[in-house]
Amino acid sequence: MTTKTDAQREVAKQTGAVFTDVLRLEDHELARQGELLAARLLRPTLEIDGARCLDAGCGRGEACYAFADLGAGLIVGYDIGEHLGDARRHNADQAAARFVRGNVLSLPFADASFDVVHSSGVLHHTVDPESGMAEFVRVCRPGGLVYVAVVGHEAGQLPVTLTMRLLAKVVPLRAMSRFLGRFLPDWAVAGLLDVGYATIRRTYSEKGVRRWFEAHGLRDVQRTRSERYDYKSLLSRLWWGVGWVQLSGYKPE
Repeated sequence: MTTKTDAQREVAKQTGAVFTDVLRLEDHELARQGELLAARLLRPTLEIDGARCLDAGCGRGEACYAFADLGAGLIVGYDIGEHLGDARRHNADQAAARFVRGNVLSLPFADASFDVVHSSGVLHHTVDPESGMAEFVRVCRPGGLVYVAVVGHEAGQLPVTLTMRLLAKVVPLRAMSRFLGRFLPDWAVAGLLDVGYATIRRTYSEKGVRRWFEAHGLRDVQRTRSERYDYKSLLSRLWWGVGWVQLSGYKPE
């Protein structure tokens, strides 16, 4: 008999398998990761130097590299996918980095283990995002920072998303990847494969994600602008809708 936990684990594995094929990270892209992460966190008083940092859903390890670049004392990259080998390779020179495979909905870490918990592009692909949020808060120390980024409700882009999800039912992922790669840059190919082939893909309002933070009493919650697009401009809102929702907040002490 298949249990709810077994079903959740299977969805997580399927999603991890998809992103093993979707995600790309060239070595030269690592150079800007520290700068990009600092801009996402946008906390002038946040002390990364010497901090214990978790990247929940680390992919190929760019945020882990960024934390090391900013001086973190311990970085744990955690992911369900098969690309941890790439994450280790990209962080081969980072003595503070460790990598663990597993599901973000059940973190194998003690309460208050980390000063910063970072999770980008992960929770909207899980069967129970709010449980994942609860886990992030649990393993963050009092006074530490929790950062979460998810996909916002779409506008003009929605027909593209729906088309990709329909095509994904009949076109194998690798065949689609090769086809799109003939016409589009890697980042655009990865984005289209993400929206089409992820097992689960939810979208959110900023208000809805803020409720996750409020439910756990996180303070000084703020949204930061995406480096990919300005969700405040009219043209951006007409195409992207809510945009990429990046929120962070401090756990109460």
